Amino acid sequence: MSRNKAAIGVLLAAVFIVFRAVPGHDFINFDDNSYVSENHYVRNGLTAESFRAAFTETFNGHWHPFTMLSYMLDTTVFGPGPGGYHFTNLLLHAANTLVLLFLLHNITGAFWPSYLVASLFALHPAHVEPVAWIASRKDLLSTLFFLLTMQAHAAYARNPKRATYAIASVCLVLGLLSKAMLVTVPAVLLLMDYWPLRRIDFASEVRWRTAAKLVSEKWLYFVIAIAFSSVTVFTQSHAGTMTSFEDLPLSARLFNAMRAYGDYLRIAVWPAGLAPFYPHSGRVESLMTILPAISTLALITAVSILLARRAPFLIVGWLFFLGTLLPVSGLMQAGIQSYADRYTYVPFIGLFIIGAWGARDVAYRWKFGARVVTSASAAVLVLCAVLSDQQTNYWKDDIALFEHTLGVTEKNHVAHMILGNAYSKTGRIDEAIVQFRAGIAIGPLDADLHTGLAIALGVTSNLPASRKEYLEALRINPGHVIANTNVGALLDMQGDHTEAVSFFERALEVRPDFVPALNGLGFSLSELGRHAEAEDVLNRGLTIDPAHSNLHKSLGLVYARTGRDAEANAAFHRALNLNPDDPDTLNSLGVLAAHASHMDEAIGYFERAVAIDPEHAAAANLEQARRDTVPEAVPK
Repeated sequence: MSRNKAAIGVLLAAVFIVFRAVPGHDFINFDDNSYVSENHYVRNGLTAESFRAAFTETFNGHWHPFTMLSYMLDTTVFGPGPGGYHFTNLLLHAANTLVLLFLLHNITGAFWPSYLVASLFALHPAHVEPVAWIASRKDLLSTLFFLLTMQAHAAYARNPKRATYAIASVCLVLGLLSKAMLVTVPAVLLLMDYWPLRRIDFASEVRWRTAAKLVSEKWLYFVIAIAFSSVTVFTQSHAGTMTSFEDLPLSARLFNAMRAYGDYLRIAVWPAGLAPFYPHSGRVESLMTILPAISTLALITAVSILLARRAPFLIVGWLFFLGTLLPVSGLMQAGIQSYADRYTYVPFIGLFIIGAWGARDVAYRWKFGARVVTSASAAVLVLCAVLSDQQTNYWKDDIALFEHTLGVTEKNHVAHMILGNAYSKTGRIDEAIVQFRAGIAIGPLDADLHTGLAIALGVTSNLPASRKEYLEALRINPGHVIANTNVGALLDMQGDHTEAVSFFERALEVRPDFVPALNGLGFSLSELGRHAEAEDVLNRGLTIDPAHSNLHKSLGLVYARTGRDAEANAAFHRALNLNPDDPDTLNSLGVLAAHASHMDEAIGYFERAVAIDPEHAAAANLEQARRDTVPEAVPK
């Protein structure tokens, strides 16, 4: 027993050593933004409003309220920085590793094969993605409840009690509230009944009667799974993330599914070239390209059936792998990925069971089997740890991750887009433009790429080319939120506030809570003299994001233009507290101070603004103030 405890300690230590860098990583601008870093519900922490939103709204077309609540709780406990979310992911992975080990040991009585499965689960490089990617929290959280459901079912199988059945049902519901991928759980529990619980013997004369009883026993689990499946299809279809059969025919889906299964097997054995996104070809290629995958799947299936009685772990592990991958195989396509490393988090358990119990059989049957198996297992685990440590480092930020992605994938327009955005954010504009153009060459109908290029061109002051790219993005996707918002901002700069309003309103039709569009609309309405409407819009934005400095600044302008200088002064100070280096806010405060005859104070504000931006309009106001001349009546 003490040896087992020591082994468990070594495994936990290995998990925290391999993933030690994860809590120091940044957000990844690939769903982390929409789920966490730019999600105002999450940024506000766990409140009554955010709790309601978790259950009543979808995020990126997905409804997983328990996952969203976990993010909100992280914000409340750790704050809005990335470290807390990453740390929770790491803790959940460690917890899943332990629960898996205890579950397998409990239902099989075999510690060392269970330990090998848990170790492979903990350290396999394909499982870096769920741990290192904040947006993959749903995989970690749903897996925890999946394993607890299995544990509760094992307890029920040994001693059928309503309380145990209820616990299993609650765990299943919580898992599905974390991610809908768990709809295959009832089938997994039936596999458990065959092995290792051995509740059915297919050699028995009453095997079909027993099988029917075991199926009917799980009626509530099936009802729960069907209900959540229906909700998932409805929400994803309503959000537009579910690909139609017109856009992606069944033949292309089947082709991709077979190839994906082959890729998953390859990754399990040889986890090289891992990336966060593998593009979907969207077409049926030569049958020869998937013939190896089909042949391998057919061969393993045939062998599993032939050896089902002698080695039941083989058929159970194989069907576990095939079945738990089915919801994300692409037959019901959501998104544009071909397959994903994070999808292996649960299914690979089946393959690990085959490997671990197969190794145990080898150890028992061969004279030197135990030594060979022990040495080989240790070597495999060390190799997995080394590769996972390396893979973890790629996830430190957008640039490291997507430069790596472009090195291991082909024709990946999504990787070009995210890398272009990362370069733009860090001021590497020329490199960003190169990435956006490369992405457009691969995916010319991607509105996000055209929008990213437009933003980068705008930074270079090439406004005609920037506007052209925005309009191309809107031609592809008339409801593109960022493109509409930014075109509205360009029109504001040109003084066409009436037209700007229509673009902001179009953005808000798609995302009513998009704060930049609310700010732009409020500013445009104020410029048009519609101050009451502007005030309402800006206050609506502040209920969503009270810490948005531009909203306070725009509201200050509304107050100043309606003669409410005291309120304007307070609003500008709130903006300045949130963004101390904004020359516009400093200039506005200077104008208000000058009109209150506080010229020394006004000069101080103007000087700070000019120090930040020598070309700012504050320079002219500074000269006026130094001549004791009051600048224009309303700040701009």
